[in-house]
Amino acid sequence: GNRSEPKTFTVTVRDTTPPVLTVPGPIVREQIMLNGTVVQWTCLANDICDAEPEVDCDPPSSTVFQLGTHTVTCTARDDRGNVSDPQTFTVTVRDTTPPTRPVLAGPDPIVAEQADAAGTEVQWICTSTDTCDANPTIVYDPPVGTKFPLGNHPVTAYARDDAGNESDRLRFTVTIQDTTPPDLTVPDDITVEQATANGTAVNFNCVMSDICDAAPIADCVPPSGSVFPLGATVVNCVARDFSRNPSPPQTFTVTVVDTTPPDVNPPEDVEFEQTTADGTPAEGLDLGTPTVTDICDAQPTFYPAVEIEVEVEGEMQLQWVPIPEDYVFALGDTVVRWYAHDAQGNSAYAEQTVTVEDTTPPAIAPPEDVQFEQTTADGTPAEGLDLGTPTLTDICDAQPTFYPAVEIEVEVEGEMQLQW
Repeated sequence: GNRSEPKTFTVTVRDTTPPVLTVPGPIVREQIMLNGTVVQWTCLANDICDAEPEVDCDPPSSTVFQLGTHTVTCTARDDRGNVSDPQTFTVTVRDTTPPTRPVLAGPDPIVAEQADAAGTEVQWICTSTDTCDANPTIVYDPPVGTKFPLGNHPVTAYARDDAGNESDRLRFTVTIQDTTPPDLTVPDDITVEQATANGTAVNFNCVMSDICDAAPIADCVPPSGSVFPLGATVVNCVARDFSRNPSPPQTFTVTVVDTTPPDVNPPEDVEFEQTTADGTPAEGLDLGTPTVTDICDAQPTFYPAVEIEVEVEGEMQLQWVPIPEDYVFALGDTVVRWYAHDAQGNSAYAEQTVTVEDTTPPAIAPPEDVQFEQTTADGTPAEGLDLGTPTLTDICDAQPTFYPAVEIEVEVEGEMQLQW
């Protein structure tokens, strides 16, 4: 039972064993804001001695990770300062969320007026938002600024972010309309001479221009080429393009005038025997009938006229007047003017010569036969004998001359001939 003196020695328990660290596997998160995504994780560290070893990660949990793949390195340290071997894992922030479908700033359809024959360049704006991309690209088909021809045209738009995600398609319509009427210029007022009894065919041209239609059509009533009657006719014109836009009505006047006198062909010259001392009365004479034609008037009027003295304001003047009922054509030539007038008062004349001649000899009643006594060996000399006076009458000559004559031999060109 005897015991020795106590002896001591030291037992040292030490901790040189590092913690065992378990890190997460690769972490994948969707980007949820422009600058990235907050990512959290938990690492498991076990230690023989330290119930709660400290885990350090670089970068730490709850860091905002930007788009892309990032390596996280972690170590565990126990309260003895033992540090585990570094463990790594990756944090990947990805963007698979497409932008919002574009929104058209303005009405659908986009309506624009046609600007020229090829169409109209049209601008528009669409907007889109994206979680990650502050300015997603908007793709248009066809692109902004395209020149669209007349009509309705579909346009497709979608947004693409910088990760290549594409939004749903927006579809809208661009409508190019033509509501602009053509410009119409009508001719100035037209005046033409009547060419036929019905009038005159008149051709005219209107000048049209249009933004869209290279050859707008003018509708005129009456149309070009119509036969316009005598007088003024208002022509109403409207131009239309191929969109049937009517121009404001324009008018001008076509005036058909008749200033052309009738054509007069007088009757042939005539001769009449003088029937009175003053001449031959016109009454009952057949002067003939002129041939009168007129472009416009089927029955122009006509009459014969002679030049006589008439009193005008107390003075005697020579004037051409219709042949008076008591007119007498004097011996010789008298000019007769055949005047013709159409319905518009245009006049013309042609001249005929009326000749009054006297071919009727005077009527002679000789004095009675007389007897005389022979007074010479040769006979009775005529001188001093009273043979008497014949009675003479003449239609035209109030004092016809007369003389007595006898038949005797006279020498003519060396020969003796009996002559009165």
